[in-house]
Amino acid sequence: MLRLLADKAFEPSYAQLADFREVTEVPITHSEIYQLAARKVFAPDSRRAFVTRTPVQYGLCRMFQTYRSAYAEVGLQVFSDMDEALKWLEKEDAEEAAG
Repeated sequence: MLRLLADKAFEPSYAQLADFREVTEVPITHSEIYQLAARKVFAPDSRRAFVTRTPVQYGLCRMFQTYRSAYAEVGLQVFSDMDEALKWLEKEDAEEAAG
């Protein structure tokens, strides 16, 4: 997050794909998720897709999503299927082209 914020080429409106499917351990606490979610990096309506494999990953990403929604971030979705996540992210491009 800090590197993105420091990168002059980074635009908060960018879309993000975070693939957690190969993560084998999740050494993060509830408090750390809360602290990470308090940082504003992306624009509230940027499409962000988190792809998970396990119920633990899914639950932690949903927790992060819930905390971000308190900051009016509406563009974050959690998926268990990469194809669905990519289709959802691509939908933004199609909407922008049509709009």
